[in-house]
Amino acid sequence: MMSLIRAPLLISLGLLLAGHEALAKAPMKQAFLISSFSWENCDDGKDPVLIKSLNVEPSPIVEPGNVTVSAETQTSVPLNSPLKVSGGGRGDRPGAGGKVPGAS
Repeated sequence: MMSLIRAPLLISLGLLLAGHEALAKAPMKQAFLISSFSWENCDDGKDPVLIKSLNVEPSPIVEPGNVTVSAETQTSVPLNSPLKVSGGGRGDRPGAGGKVPGAS
């Protein structure tokens, strides 16, 4: 049991003694900027929900940061509550797409 506690304690102590200089030298994830965004309905009218308009803010999108997405939709079938929304992304460059956090 003592050895399970010892490793995290030693790591924490080492970081504390090294100070903020050690954290400054640690590699950081670089921010990126998305300067344009486009979308299209690609279901040929077969899906029960049609996206009529889509708004993404801020523009340009800066990561890390918050992004707000709002949409106006039209449905061809009755919808029952609760609704489940899923989403994702795809980019022209490798690594440019991603999952939407909080969506399933």
